[in-house]
Order: sequence, then structure tokens, then C-alpha cells
Amino acid sequence: MSRPDRRGKKSASGRVRRKKQGAGDRKPPRSVRVVAARILNRWKSLEPARRPPINIMIQEAAARELGHNPPNDRALLGEIVTGSVRWLRLLDRIVCSRLDKPGKIPPEVRAILFTACYQLIFLDRIPPFAAVNEAVTAARQCGAGWASGLVNAVLRRILRAYQAHGMEGIVSHAAKRARDSAERMAIQESFPNWIVRRWIERHGLETAVSMCRASNAPPHFTLRVNRLASGRGEAEALLAGHGIAAARSELAPDALVLENFRGNPSRIPGFEKGWFQVQDESAQLVSLLLQPEPGQSILDACAGVGGKTTHIAELAQDRASIDAWDSDRARLGLLRENAVRLGTGSISVLEESSFARLKSEGKPVYDRILVDAPCSGLGVIRRHPDIKWNRMPEDVPRLAELQKEILEDVAPLLKPGGLLVYSVCTTEPEEGVGVVDEFVASRHGWQIEPAGSVLSWLPASLFNTRGMLRIVPGAATADGFFAALLRKIS
Repeated sequence: MSRPDRRGKKSASGRVRRKKQGAGDRKPPRSVRVVAARILNRWKSLEPARRPPINIMIQEAAARELGHNPPNDRALLGEIVTGSVRWLRLLDRIVCSRLDKPGKIPPEVRAILFTACYQLIFLDRIPPFAAVNEAVTAARQCGAGWASGLVNAVLRRILRAYQAHGMEGIVSHAAKRARDSAERMAIQESFPNWIVRRWIERHGLETAVSMCRASNAPPHFTLRVNRLASGRGEAEALLAGHGIAAARSELAPDALVLENFRGNPSRIPGFEKGWFQVQDESAQLVSLLLQPEPGQSILDACAGVGGKTTHIAELAQDRASIDAWDSDRARLGLLRENAVRLGTGSISVLEESSFARLKSEGKPVYDRILVDAPCSGLGVIRRHPDIKWNRMPEDVPRLAELQKEILEDVAPLLKPGGLLVYSVCTTEPEEGVGVVDEFVASRHGWQIEPAGSVLSWLPASLFNTRGMLRIVPGAATADGFFAALLRKIS
């Protein structure tokens, strides 16, 4: 007797019947809502100081679990998770006010309720019944089938309240037990108390509200046009030819704002050919403030993935000698990739031993130095909403000490007459003006130069009384930022 083929069964005629390959063999798409709830639950379970960036968690989960889903599901996953993190405190109040015993609800069920609540009151394009039904299904798929009735009931209560009283009513109800006006504002704008109190104390109530709301607004997608590859007009024409609307930035001369673009930058025509780099307008201003020129020796002491480093190379017509260093070696790998894609050949990545030797020798070898220092990041919350939950009050003075140390290390490397730009993506004075003032006061031969004389097209409101660039969230379309221009006299 002949043996059947392992891939099929033998018919009476002796022919092997193979199983037909088709749609039935493909893995079914995963529930985006289940994946979203799992990401949020895992992120919340970690200590704030140990949490990876939420956007990295989203990317990793999408690659791991949504491989068989339609491409739009990745964008939906990012929207649900990022939005739920952005509005986490408000969602918690809205959900818990509809629970009899909120403390008894397991974390995985709370995550399902939070992500579903976000969809109900913030995402108009998702039908309410779909958000509720998917949440019930998510509870079952997450092993919490016992809670499916609870999830259904709570979400329907929230939906009825939203339909009856609107956003203003449901937000007001969430904050009704606040202890004072600052806490009420923190709940309504979904911020930690300490940030709101700090901003009210420093800027007043009206500006603090504006800062919170600007920080909660989804950011525009901003590109920097690579001067080595294209002009801004040519880049605009390329994008328009592919149906992508781009507006010229009024703040940064190389910036194009794509208000309606969502998704992977690699899909932008010309991106892989090096025409563009994703970079906010504020960050672009920092490189312009440095005033790099051909033939100069330049150090980017906190280079990261190279956004500012490559911009410096472009401004210097790729004819400067640029050294880049960062304590995170993985970031420098991405810097190398960006430099190759953008066609910049003037950047050298410093090895740790080389940078340590430079600092120990302390010889003035650079014409320009950029210190875009690690900071609290409170100016870029709109791009990274997890920052507001990961930071603690003690982080601000701790980071200020680190920033001072970095300046102390690199200051001797600047030639007399050279320029140093110190910048941070926050507007907290301890990390901005405080660091600069202490640095200048503690040594002779340094002076603060007016940034407005370099960035002369910017409105005077974006500079403090001493000429330092200071963009507060809500004051412009750009991220919150601080930058000071320093000259070494001797």
C-alpha cells in the first residue's frame, strides 16, 4: 500500500488531494483594541523612571502583533494608545466616577476601560457601539470574561453622560471633587498637579492653561528641507505633485509643515532620497543660532540621532569638520544612518575614548560647540505625552546639575572668539536661564550674545529680556524650547 503525501490525503484514484491555499490559511487580524489595552497596561505597570518611550512600545507591539492587519490599524493603535496616555488622568476620573469600587478593578480591565473611554469621547470617527462592543470583546480576549458585563455597563453610562452633557459637562463632573482651582485645572487638562502649580506660579493662570492645552494638542508633522539636496520651493512642488499639502513655516526658513500627514515618514516622496528630515521648527532654530560656516571645526556634544548635527552640516554646505558625540551609543547608530541618507559627509562620530581624551586635554580645538542637553522635556509634551507622567519634581534640579556638568566639560574645548549654543527642550528656568547664569558667573571671558540679532525674523516675544530664545508652549506653533548663544572672549 502506498503512503499518502504528508501534505494531503490520497484519493481512491491514487492522486493526492492537497489542501487549497487561500484566505482561510491566513492568520486573522488582531484586535487593535486588545493590543492597545495591553500596551497601556504594561506601560502603567512600570515605574516611571523605567518606562521606555510610549512611541517605542507602540512601534514594537505593532511590528509584533499587527503584521496581518490592514496598514491603517497601526495608525489607529498609535492614536488610541497615545491619546489614552495624553488624557490619562481625566480618563481615570471619568471611568472611576462610574465604578462602585474602582480600587477592586484589575489593571488590565482598567486599561480596557481607559482606551475605550478615550475612543468614546475623543474619536468621533469611531462609532460608539463599535468602541463598546470591541471593549467587551477585549475583556474576554484578555482573560477577563467575568468583567465583560461590567465593561459594557460602565461604558454605556459614560456614553449616556457624554451625549446628555457634552464634553464640557463630563469634564466638569470629573473634576468636581478637586481640592482647589489648580488641581481642578490639572484634572481637566490631564496633567500632574506639580507641573500645573509650577506653571501657574511662574506664568499666571491664563498662560498656564494655554501651555497645558498647547501641550495636549496633537503636533503638526514638520519636515526640514535638506539644503544639500533641494530648495524649499522644489520640495513643495514635489510634495504637491503627490497630493501632500505643505505650508511654509514662519519660524524656520527650511521647514515645511504637513498638517494632514500621518504615518511613516519613509512614505513621503523624496524622504529616502535625502530631501527631508523630520524635525520641529524650534529644533531647527537651534542649528541656525550656532551660525556654522564652511571650514569650521564644530562639536555637537549631545548629538542624539543627528537631527541638529545633520542640519549643521547642511548649513555649512557640508564643508565643515563636525564631531558628534552622545552618551547613548544606539542613538549614534541612527545618526550614522541619517547622515548617509541625507548625503552629509562632513560628520565624524567620536568614540567614547576619543571624547574622553579631548576633555582630559582641555585644548581649544573647536570654532563652534552645540550643547543640546538632556532635560526634563516639558516643552515637547505634545510630541511625547508620556513625559508628563514619567517626570517628577526632583528631576528638574537633578537634570540642571547634569547640564552644568556637560557645559563644564566642553567649555575648554572652544577657541577664543568661538560660539557655544546651549539649548534644552523645556522652558523650566532651572534648566535654562539658571544654568547659563551660573556658567557665565563662574568663569571669566564668556558673554551672552543676543539671539535675536541672529534670528532676526522672529517676533520679539520669543526672546526674554536678556536676548535668550524662549518658546513657551502655546506662544508659537513650535515646541517649547530654550536656547542661549554664548561667546568665549578669551
